[in-house]
Amino acid sequence: MVKTLFDLRDDQLTIIANGTYCSCQKSTNNMIQRKLYSGHKKRPLVKPFVVTTTTGKIIDIYGNYGATDNDASIMEDVLNRDKNLKELILKNDLAIFDRAFKDCILRLKKKYGLISKIPTCLKDGEKQMTCKEANETRLITKNRYVVEVINGILKQQFKALRETP
Repeated sequence: MVKTLFDLRDDQLTIIANGTYCSCQKSTNNMIQRKLYSGHKKRPLVKPFVVTTTTGKIIDIYGNYGATDNDASIMEDVLNRDKNLKELILKNDLAIFDRAFKDCILRLKKKYGLISKIPTCLKDGEKQMTCKEANETRLITKNRYVVEVINGILKQQFKALRETP
């Protein structure tokens, strides 16, 4: 479905990446506690990072990263560390992200030749998107659903990932 919607060739890989939050116990080590504490959620969290294909196959799960690490910095760290993922991703492959990745899109294009798609953001002063922008955002969001389902399945299957201490 993605190949026809985004007009891709058969040899182009499409990846979807996303981080999810999992609760953890409060650490007695102050440095770790500061890294794991989420000001947004008001509790200590770790962040596993999932990279999948559009068919639902998990390429890899990375982490656990601290709650203070954003998705863009995690993606860059993953690509710097994982040789296998770098070999898997070729120039002009497609990566579908959420808005949290907007800081790394240009670097991924320049360094790895990835074509990245993120939902459109409203520009200053605009009240709504154009029809084309809204449709493209819906298309991206619909295809990102795969990684959200996988995150849900992982939390459902593994008790440690879903429960608060």
